[in-house]
This record gives sequence, C-alpha cells and structure tokens, in this order.
Amino acid sequence: MTELSEMGKTAAVIGAGGFIGSRLVTGLAKLGWQVYAVTSQAQNVAQSLNIKVISSAWTQRGVESAFAQARDAGLWVMTGARVDFSDRNILGLYRDNALLSEGWARLIAGLSPKPRIIYLSSISVYGPRQEIGVKVSPEPESHYGLSKLLGERLCLAYLGNRCLVLRLSGVWGRERNPKLFVNRCLQQAGEGHALAVNGPGAAKRNYLWVGDMARIADRAYERRWHGLRLVGGPQPISMREMVTAIADRFGVTVNFTDAETPQLEMDVLVKIPPELPLTDFYEALDIEIGDMN
Repeated sequence: MTELSEMGKTAAVIGAGGFIGSRLVTGLAKLGWQVYAVTSQAQNVAQSLNIKVISSAWTQRGVESAFAQARDAGLWVMTGARVDFSDRNILGLYRDNALLSEGWARLIAGLSPKPRIIYLSSISVYGPRQEIGVKVSPEPESHYGLSKLLGERLCLAYLGNRCLVLRLSGVWGRERNPKLFVNRCLQQAGEGHALAVNGPGAAKRNYLWVGDMARIADRAYERRWHGLRLVGGPQPISMREMVTAIADRFGVTVNFTDAETPQLEMDVLVKIPPELPLTDFYEALDIEIGDMN
C-alpha cells in the first residue's frame, strides 16, 4: 500500500472524530493535504481518498499502535480534549488533556526527520480576572484550564521550537453535542426552536469559526510558527448580535430575558495576529447554514 507521505504534505490529526478534529481533517484534505485521522470515533470522520482513518483507543497500547501507522506525518495536530468545568471527573481531565498529550509528544519527539506539532489549547488557561495575552502568565482557576496549561507545557518541553501552541477563544460552528452557547443556538434554531438569552446579551466575543482551523494550521506549517499564539475571530460581536443573526436566518424568534435589568457582562476578546486567514462571522454563518440544508 502506498504511504500517504509519498503523495504530498502529510498531517496526522489526533482526536479526528471530535468537533474541531473532524472539520480540521476535511479542511486539510480540501487544501491538498494527505491526512491520517486518528480517532476513537471513526464514524464521525468523512471518507476521502486522501484521508486514512486510524481507529485508536486512548490507552498506551492504542496510542503506540496509532503512532506507528502515522509516523511519516510531517505535521501533527493535537485536537483531542476533555472539556468539563464541573470538576466531576478531575482525574479524567488531567489524564486526557495532560498525560495523553505528554505520551504523544514523547513519541513524536523521537521521530526523524523532525515533524512539527500544533497543540490546540484554550484561553481557559487564564483566570477570569486576568488580561488575556501571550506575555501574561496564566493563572487558571479551573481544573480544565490547568490541565490544558500542563498539556501545553509538556508539548513545548518535548518539541521545543517545533511546537506551536494555539490558545483558542471559543470555537463556534455545527456541533453534534454543542457546549458553546452559540453552537447550542445554532442547533436549536436549525430544529425550529425559539432562542432565549438570559440578560441583554451585550458582552462581546470574537469567537473563532471552526471552518478556519484548517487554513490556520496550513499557514502555521508553511511559516514554521512555534511558541504561543492566541487565536480568535476577526471581529468582536455581541452575544445579542450573534444570536439574533442565527434566529433571523432560520426564521425563529429570540427572547432576551431580563433585558431591562442592568447586568455586568464582561467582554472576552482575543487580540489576533493580522496574518491569520479568518472568515467574517456572518459569511461563516451562511456557510454553516448552507451545509446544514
């Protein structure tokens, strides 16, 4: 069987069956990459001639087996994460977000020729009262944030200047089991349900569209980015504007409860590098809705 690496740029996406991973796989394939899709959820990965699905259990034996099948990849992207702010499974957070990342980084670090790695992290590594910036020392106040920070540091320790950590703002788009509020609204409106926002919805965000992830990874690889970068969407938009746009396009109503009551709603904005290839929220929303129909 011909190895994918013989056909051009080759990437291995770890956690390819998840929300970000599945879209990253298809996006990279459309950009001409040959992709190893490493996942425990093979049913969630699109089939393509330049996508090879590698089913893997997240055990030491499973990781080592998957690694052996994808070891010729020139770029590795670690997308898998356990997202949980409830502290119901603290050990699971550190196992999946830190120890599992360490296992992959250790294996990848021993490869020759030397590949590059992108570790997808979160602005949750910062405390809620901290300024967000790459020069700010993170002080996470959740086990999720701390587990992602540990994952970052382990990857950087093993891979050095071949490792790029992307601290992402909220990532929005179609999601099977949506966690982000905007993603839940997208799903509910698509099913014909009215939307509700608690408060006036004045807080602004610059969430990143999941459809941009592949182009960001491609650009990062070409320009050999390394170290830490913050990534968000191209413009700050209030929750009211985002939810209203979703409701308008699906023809459903949206109710802002307690809108007359002044509430302290904090903006959470990420300053982005100007060279990132990013899509306007409203254009991306039209693409997402078009793909749903």
